[in-house]
Amino acid sequence: MTGLRRGGVGEPGGLFGSEDNTPRRRWLALILASLVLQFSYWPLIAAMTASLDGDDASGAAVALGLALAPITFVLLAFLSRHPRAPGAVLKAMALLLLVGMPVALLNTIVGIFAGYAAGGVVALRPLPEGRPYRPRVIGVAVVAGYLFVLQVVGALEFALLSAAALPLAVSGIADEAMLGRAAARSDDTP
Repeated sequence: MTGLRRGGVGEPGGLFGSEDNTPRRRWLALILASLVLQFSYWPLIAAMTASLDGDDASGAAVALGLALAPITFVLLAFLSRHPRAPGAVLKAMALLLLVGMPVALLNTIVGIFAGYAAGGVVALRPLPEGRPYRPRVIGVAVVAGYLFVLQVVGALEFALLSAAALPLAVSGIADEAMLGRAAARSDDTP
C-alpha cells in the first residue's frame, strides 16, 4: 500500500510508475496471473470436452471461463505495471477471442492456449529494448506447435497440462531470452 501513497498515476513509485520493471516484478505478475488463469482455463476445457460428447450443458462452463479471463489479464497488466494497463486488458480480451476462438475450431487445446497466450503478450508490460512483442509472438507460435505435436503423438494429458501452465510463462521466458541476448551483445561490444 505504500507504493500507492508514495506517488500518483504516472509518478515514480505510483501505480503506473515507469520504475521497477524488474524480472522479479514481472515473474510475480506472471505467476499470480497464471494461478488465476487456471480458474478460467479448466472450465473452458471442460465445456469443450462436454460439447464434443454431445452435452448441451456446456454453456455455463464457457460463461464461467470467459467471465474469469479478464481477471487474469487485469492482474497481469497491473502487477507488471503496464503503462497503459486498462487498454492492455481490453486488447488482451479481444485477442483471447479473436485468436483463441478461430484456432479452437481447428484444435481445441491449441486454440485455448493461443488465445490466452496472445492476451498475455499484450497484457504483460513490454520491455523498453527493441521490439518487445516479436520474441513473445515467436514463443507463442513455438509452444502452439509443441502442443499440436504432443496431441499427434498421443500425449493428450501432457498437452492439456502444458497448455494450462505455459500461456503466460511464454512471454516471461521470451523476455528473459531477449534480455540475455541484449546483455551478451553489450558484453561483446568494446
